[in-house]
Amino acid sequence: MPNPLITGAVAPNDAKQQRFWYEAMNGLPYQSASTHAQLVKLDDKQVCFDVKLRWLTEVGAETEDESFVDVNKLVPKLEVQEPEVYLTKSHIEEARDISRSSLMGKVTETQTEQQQICGSGGGNCYTVNIQKKVPKDKPFSVMDSGGRVCFEHEGKINKKTAAMILTFALPDHQDKASHRFAWKFENE
Repeated sequence: MPNPLITGAVAPNDAKQQRFWYEAMNGLPYQSASTHAQLVKLDDKQVCFDVKLRWLTEVGAETEDESFVDVNKLVPKLEVQEPEVYLTKSHIEEARDISRSSLMGKVTETQTEQQQICGSGGGNCYTVNIQKKVPKDKPFSVMDSGGRVCFEHEGKINKKTAAMILTFALPDHQDKASHRFAWKFENE
């Protein structure tokens, strides 16, 4: 996308964190586990993003943790490339309420049954394992939320900035991002 500091305006954009593998492994619809972020403001002092966060939990697998979608509980960090700096001082301009829904995945389960096989005279019997593939519903609880997150960058983002990577992590696991979005700028 064009660098807004060069063009004077933010071009339409939508950064997605795709979770194709997770969707495929759980028989979920395409892009049903994706999260989105848009760069909505970039000027000489501030950069802002509108984020739409989504988290799925298999029903019965673990307790639902709203922290994965609550922008007030997550720790946002912005990595700026060219120059390479990390911005961690942010503020939430708007936080949306957490909404809940459900989603049904479709998986195939392998079931094993034992069957006794005997010779024609009823003797010489042995047991064999027979495997059957059985379709099964896999229910998920879905949490959606988001908001508008801004960073004061004090000129560290400029016309030579090549890219930005926005991450959100749980406070206890800041080394592992729960959500990750990237923008690459065309600086010509």
